[in-house]
Amino acid sequence: MTEQEIFTKFEGAQKKVCFIDNLTYANSAFAATTDGDAVFINSRIVDALSLKEGERLLCYVLPNYEDKRSSCKFRALKVERIGENQHVDLSPSEPQGQSYFEAEVKILEALDEQGPLTTSDLAEIIEVDSTTTSNICRALHRTGNICRADVYRQAGQGRASLVVWAKHPSDFSLDIE
Repeated sequence: MTEQEIFTKFEGAQKKVCFIDNLTYANSAFAATTDGDAVFINSRIVDALSLKEGERLLCYVLPNYEDKRSSCKFRALKVERIGENQHVDLSPSEPQGQSYFEAEVKILEALDEQGPLTTSDLAEIIEVDSTTTSNICRALHRTGNICRADVYRQAGQGRASLVVWAKHPSDFSLDIE
């Protein structure tokens, strides 16, 4: 799974530099972030990478399950080994040919000018792939800069058929006379 897929599929995903401080008997592991927060790494990941205590890692994490969060803040989705002195950029990848800031400004301008738009419409307007556009929109939504409406084709559907973004909740209302 790529970085962009992780940030698109899992809201709240983050990148953290960690080191493994404990391997368990069940062959899972616990790591510590540079901020001192605990990260659980399941045995599937530990086995696949043959991880050892003390290794430095780049972990893509989510907040841990509610019942575990008080003792272990995060759980790892993906892990990569990194060198002892290797610099790691913890910000998401930049869109092709422009900065995140420039892409954010274009999204906000498009929503101002055209009203509510789908992720794919915005991607076309700002000339960035829809995954990156979705990541930028999610970040703008988390900070309260834009609103989100999930559209489901059928009841009980696990995932929205499409997402529509707007500057204000009132932008979603239709004035029908």
